[in-house]
Amino acid sequence: MTEKVTNPMGLLKSVVAILGVLILVMIGLIVWAVLRRAEPPTIGGTITLPAGAEIQDTSLAGDRLVLRIKLPDGTERLVTVDATSGKQLGTLSVDRR
Repeated sequence: MTEKVTNPMGLLKSVVAILGVLILVMIGLIVWAVLRRAEPPTIGGTITLPAGAEIQDTSLAGDRLVLRIKLPDGTERLVTVDATSGKQLGTLSVDRR
């Protein structure tokens, strides 16, 4: 009688190699799905300045952007903007005495 002797270590190595490849394929699919669902960054709105106004300085704190604006008549304003949406939140006039 002849019996076929199989190499259990060779079979185990094959199973480990196949499972390793499957793990890499699954990780690739997960990364692909996450990147596919990610939304592109949105660009905020437009800030309209008075004619002749110049931005003198900017300051960022969290999601708030503060612009120091010099108007043509020499007065200054501080304009607060939501940095993510571009929406103007408020304006302060600067009185220099």
